[in-house]
Amino acid sequence: MRKLLLVAVIAVAGVFSANAQVGVHLDVTKSLEEGAEGTGIGVDVQYLFTASDAFVVGPEVGFAKVIGLPEGSASVTNLWYQVAAKYYVTGDAETGGFYPQLNVGMVSTRLSADGFSASSTDLQYGLGAGYKLETGIDLSLRYNIQKVTGGSSKSIQIQVGMFF
Repeated sequence: MRKLLLVAVIAVAGVFSANAQVGVHLDVTKSLEEGAEGTGIGVDVQYLFTASDAFVVGPEVGFAKVIGLPEGSASVTNLWYQVAAKYYVTGDAETGGFYPQLNVGMVSTRLSADGFSASSTDLQYGLGAGYKLETGIDLSLRYNIQKVTGGSSKSIQIQVGMFF
């Protein structure tokens, strides 16, 4: 039984090669709350599997803290977990190139101010594009929409990542 499991793991690893990216990002956020625009700074990790030379897909986890909010606004922290998909229009996943990107998943938001705190988990999706250099550096721009009760929160994310 153990040998069969080992053979299955080796077969799956042979079919899909994977690479990981650690990135830092800057988000320009437009909140539902009037006058609560801010800037989010954070980190994220992607673990992408190569489904073909041009197509990679896998999980992404990220964290962002919104800063620069107006005085008296609630503190905002986001943690997301989603699926990221990239399709290389030029080049491929190994050598790099230009790609459009789609992200779909969930985001947990925590708000806190003056002893009050609230949290929610909502749908989040994003559409963007990027360029991966052969050296492993990845630059991307993404438009994110977070669906919340009564509307949506939007952000533009500028990301610099490093694949290894």
